[in-house]
Amino acid sequence: MHDIKSMFAEDAIPVAMIQKTAERASAKQRCTLSRQFSVNHHGWKLAHIQQIGLNERTSIAELPMERLVSHFRALMLPSNVFVVPLAWAGMAEVEPVIQAIVASS
Repeated sequence: MHDIKSMFAEDAIPVAMIQKTAERASAKQRCTLSRQFSVNHHGWKLAHIQQIGLNERTSIAELPMERLVSHFRALMLPSNVFVVPLAWAGMAEVEPVIQAIVASS
C-alpha cells in the first residue's frame, strides 16, 4: 500500500490512456498509459475485453468512488487486455472477436 501511495504522489500511476488538453490543464494526476509505454510503437493495438472508457461528461470529481475503483481495476487488470496487430486494430472492437478471446482464455 505504501508503494501505491508513493507512486500516486509521484504521478507514476496511469490515470488514463490519454488526456485532452483541457483535462490535462486542470488535472492533478497526469500520468497516462501512452506516455509510459505505447504498444503502437511496436506494431500492436492494446484492446480491452471489458471496455474501460468512462464515457461521462461529468467531472471526475463528481463520479462515485465505486465507479472510479471499478474503472481503475478494469483499466489495470491484465486479464482484461489483449493485443492484435496494429494493421487489424479495428478487429479489437468487434464483439465476436472479443468473445473469441474470452473463450480461448
